[in-house]
Amino acid sequence: MTEFKAGDRARVKITACLGPGETGVVGHVKDELVFLRLDDSEYSGWYYPGELEPLPKKTKQTVIRWMKVIRDGEKCYQITGFENVLGEAELPHAYCVSGPLYLKTREGGICLYLPRVQKFEHPIPGQSAIFIEMVEVGDVISEETLNVIITWMQRAGARLAKIRRKEREAWNGEGETVI
Repeated sequence: MTEFKAGDRARVKITACLGPGETGVVGHVKDELVFLRLDDSEYSGWYYPGELEPLPKKTKQTVIRWMKVIRDGEKCYQITGFENVLGEAELPHAYCVSGPLYLKTREGGICLYLPRVQKFEHPIPGQSAIFIEMVEVGDVISEETLNVIITWMQRAGARLAKIRRKEREAWNGEGETVI
């Protein structure tokens, strides 16, 4: 009998042939097979339980998944996935108009807008103080780059929390509409 049941969250292991690194919700289990509805894809499919790993219940925190690799003799990280990254339509306007900020790309990676940092070399046209870093699943990056990305994502996340807190505080009171 499999450890999965309907409603559980799971990730496809990197060793699986179809959809490695994808996450989803278990639809149902039948004869030692698990049907997984993938989060960021129109595809779903049957997997053997050994091809899946259970995930904790979904949280609001962003998660970066990676695998350690060696590239040209250097210790690096290959990005294997992102979870809980919001797209521009899901974010407050006040957050999107200045940095630091990050958001989901159409390809499922992240786009990180941040103040000028020597490490990154992609300026936003017309703005000398902001740089863009795109990170996609499959990218191989150095430990230094990963640490810079994590630091700025944490700062952007704290900024988003502050903006959302202000929005909640501003949305209070009572009213009356006479028609």
